[in-house]
Amino acid sequence: MKNKLAQLTSYLLILGLIVSFTSCGDSPENTDETITEISTNTDTISQAEQPAEEWVSLFDGKTSTGWRGYGKETFPESGWTIEDGVLKVHASGKGEAGGGGDIITVNKYKNFELSLEWKVSEGGNSGIFYLTQEKPDQSIWKSSPEMQILYNETHPDGKLGV
Repeated sequence: MKNKLAQLTSYLLILGLIVSFTSCGDSPENTDETITEISTNTDTISQAEQPAEEWVSLFDGKTSTGWRGYGKETFPESGWTIEDGVLKVHASGKGEAGGGGDIITVNKYKNFELSLEWKVSEGGNSGIFYLTQEKPDQSIWKSSPEMQILYNETHPDGKLGV
């Protein structure tokens, strides 16, 4: 049971991390940057769910193409797998400091609408960072807004508020 809970928590963490976006910020050299379309895997996304032409699919359901580790040039070598069309991080038991680390898109985006599906396990705590600005030797959460994905019923953080 614990293994399944850890696996489900991993799925949630992946989904939260999967959408860690890098931002063009206010840097002048990024103002003319174009958005590159990433191929869509039709085995993972039904025809009815296919994004319109102006949409960019961030995950093809098969590879880590288009993703890299936060503060890194490449995708993490461990801690992440792709199974059944799902990108997931493996629970390390070390909280935020463990596992495969945060991932971000290779391409930078601004003025975007994000549409996604996510899962959260009982007691899960994850999030989706966006408009990320990579700062040397600084955690992603210090420079990025986050949409929190939290299982409030049983996670301790869910009991802190009103």
